[in-house]
Amino acid sequence: MPHTNAKEGDDLPPQKTKRPDVWLPIALAATMGIGMYLGVKFNDKQHTATPLVRASAPTPLQEVLNYVNRQYVDTVDADFLYESGIESMLSQLDPYSVYIPARDLQTVNEDLEGNFVGIGVEFHILNDTMFVVSPMVGSPAESAGIRSGDRIVQIDKMTVAGAGLQDDQIVNLLRGKQGTTINLKLIRQNKTLNFSIQRDAINTNSVDVAYMINNEIGYIKINEFNDQTADEFNKALQKLKRQNLQKLVLDLRGNPGGYVDEAVQLADEFLEDKKLIVYTKGRNQQTEQYFASAEGSFEQGALTLLIDEGTASASEIMSGAIQDWDRGIIVGRRSFGKGLVQQQYDLPNGSALRLTVSRYYTPTGRSIQKPYTNRTVYDNEIDSRNAELYSPDSIPIADTLKYKTPSGRTVYGGGGIIPDVFVPLDSSWNSIRFAQLFNTGILLNYAYSYSEKHQELIRLFRTGQHFANNFKITQSEFNQFLIYLNKNKIQTNRFSNKDHYLIALYLKAYIGRQTYGNEAFYMVIDEMDNALQKAVDILKHIKPNDNKISGKTNLQNTLKNYNKAKY
Repeated sequence: MPHTNAKEGDDLPPQKTKRPDVWLPIALAATMGIGMYLGVKFNDKQHTATPLVRASAPTPLQEVLNYVNRQYVDTVDADFLYESGIESMLSQLDPYSVYIPARDLQTVNEDLEGNFVGIGVEFHILNDTMFVVSPMVGSPAESAGIRSGDRIVQIDKMTVAGAGLQDDQIVNLLRGKQGTTINLKLIRQNKTLNFSIQRDAINTNSVDVAYMINNEIGYIKINEFNDQTADEFNKALQKLKRQNLQKLVLDLRGNPGGYVDEAVQLADEFLEDKKLIVYTKGRNQQTEQYFASAEGSFEQGALTLLIDEGTASASEIMSGAIQDWDRGIIVGRRSFGKGLVQQQYDLPNGSALRLTVSRYYTPTGRSIQKPYTNRTVYDNEIDSRNAELYSPDSIPIADTLKYKTPSGRTVYGGGGIIPDVFVPLDSSWNSIRFAQLFNTGILLNYAYSYSEKHQELIRLFRTGQHFANNFKITQSEFNQFLIYLNKNKIQTNRFSNKDHYLIALYLKAYIGRQTYGNEAFYMVIDEMDNALQKAVDILKHIKPNDNKISGKTNLQNTLKNYNKAKY
C-alpha cells in the first residue's frame, strides 16, 4: 500500500502540454535558433560551448520562422514555438533527452542538488485541508515551533483551506528567496495560531530511514541519489555501527536514480580498492572508468540489496557493481532498465537541455538499458510485466547477453538487473475495500486526531523502536474507529479480518510517525514486507566467518536454499 506525502522539497517535473500537430512544421523552425546559443553544464561546472550551428546564410528552417513571424495570419507565441519544436525534435531520440523550460528548471534541479529555499515542512492534503506531517529536522519550521498535525489554513494572504490547491501550488507558496519572511495561520487543537518564519536553505534527505532490525542486522532505505546521498548514508551507517551493526539490508526499491557520482561513492563503501564500479561510453564521449578506493566504510559486513521495477539508473549502477563482484545478494524483482547517461546544457533564456551522451556498463560489461526503438512499447513496458511480477520464469532473458562474475555465476544484460533471489509481488494483502478506505485519507486524519488527544500516552515510549515494539491499538480503540467510519458514511460490515489487520497496522504506523518520525512508521509497516523479511532471513543464515558473502563457495552456499529460479 502507498504511504507517501508531499514535501516542500519534492521534485516537481515540468508539466508537458500536448500541442496541435498543425503547429509542428512551424515549431521545428524554432529549434535552429536555440542550437546556436547552447552553453554547457555538467556536474555543476560551467563550460563555454562552441555553437552547434554556424550558417552564413539563413537555413530553410530559419526562413520558415521568419515568414511565420512576418506573414502569419495570427499573432504567434514565440516561446510556444520554441518549446514545441524542441520537444518534438527530442522525442525522436531517446526517452531521457528532455527540454526543461526556465520556469521549471530551479524546481527540477533542487532535489538533485539536495537543497531548496523554504521553511522545511512535509505536508499532506486531506479533504482540502493542509496537514503538517512533520517539520524537517533543523528547519526554520521546526525552530519556529511548527508541529506534526498542525493544520495550515493561510499562507501569507492566500487562504489554502478549502481552496482546492494541489501539492505543487502549495510548494510554490512556501518557497521563496532566502531571508524573506512567510506568515502562516494554522489551527492546533482548535486554537488559531500565527507564525512568521524566515525562509532559509533546506537540505532534502535521500535516506528515508536507518534502524536496527535486530541486535546485528541494520536497514537503510535510500529514495534517490542527490548530491548529499553518500554523506547521508555514512552518517546513517555510523549510527547503526554504534548499535552493533554487523550485517546490512540496503533498500533501493523505487529509487529512480540521480547523480552517477553519488552512486559510485556509495558502491565504493562496499567494494575493495581498485575494483571497477562502472564505465561509460558514448559516440563523442571518452570512455570513463570509475574504480573503488582503498577506504570503504562497509567492505566486510554481509550485505543484501533490495530492488524492484522502480529501481533505475544510478540505483542500477550500484546494484550491478554489487552483483558483478559477488559482494552481496540482490533480492526482489527485475529493475527498471535505464542505462543512459545525461549531460545538461544551459540555454541563454534560463532553460536547459538534458541530452543523453553515453551509456553506462557494469563491471562485467553489461549494458542494462532496455530497448527504446518503439517508444509506445517502452512507455508501457513496466505495465506489461504482470506475469514476471509473480514468477521469475517470465523474466525475459537473452542468451546472447550472458556474462560471468568472478565467482562463475551467470548474470544478464539487456534490460535491468535480475535479482539473485526473486521475491514475487505480494498480492495476499490486496484488498479493494482497504484500498478504497486508504485513498479517502481518513486513516491519516484519524491518526492525527488520535495523536493530538493521546500525546502524553504516546510520549511514554522512549524511541520509535520502543513504540513499534510495544504500542497496541486496543480492541476498544479499534471499535471507536469503526464507529467513526460509520459516522462518515463508510460501511464497515464488509471488512474482513485481513482488512481489520491492515487498518490497525496503518493507524499504528501513522500515529508513530506523528511523534517519532519515519523511523517508527517504517518499523511498523515493514512487518508485512515480504522482500525485506526474505533479505533479513538470508542474512540470518550467514555464519560469522562467511560475513563478507564474497567468493564462489560462500556465495553459492548462501544462495543454495533461496535461489530456485531458472536463471
